[in-house]
Amino acid sequence: MEVPPLRQRREDIPLLARHFLEIFSREMGMEGPELIPEALEVLEGYTFPGNVRELKNIIERALIESSGGDIRPEHLHLRPAGAAAADSPAAEEFVAGLPLDFQQAEVALIQRALSQTGGNLTEAARLLGINRAKIYRKLAQTASSADNLCTGDPDRSIERPREISDTTQGGGSL
Repeated sequence: MEVPPLRQRREDIPLLARHFLEIFSREMGMEGPELIPEALEVLEGYTFPGNVRELKNIIERALIESSGGDIRPEHLHLRPAGAAAADSPAAEEFVAGLPLDFQQAEVALIQRALSQTGGNLTEAARLLGINRAKIYRKLAQTASSADNLCTGDPDRSIERPREISDTTQGGGSL
């Protein structure tokens, strides 16, 4: 049985969001938090590359940040639909500058995200719609550029996490 991705089932977003909110509020002993209409609009405008699991994580994080109060757009940490215009001239120029090799393009995107977030892996992963583990794996795969990948600055290196150093030197995988 194949279920279409959440981005193709927008009508399910409010129902699922409220369901997850009810579950998490009960687990955390919180009474009656609601998703205000503006927060629902933001959720409905989001593309959900991570599908239903991403929605679940967003609701849980938002509930924690709201301290049990109503969920507002700022608790979601999502960009409204159209906030990142992929058809802008700057976006077209960036895409045109990407290497045609997929792995090199992926590294370039990770470097750009890390640069924009000041080396914050969590924020870079959120910006890219991937998890931090993917960035760590990419760091391990590209050991030659791993020192500058975390900062996005080739002139500034930082120490890599121990498990990354171990796997790149020993030839193992994560």
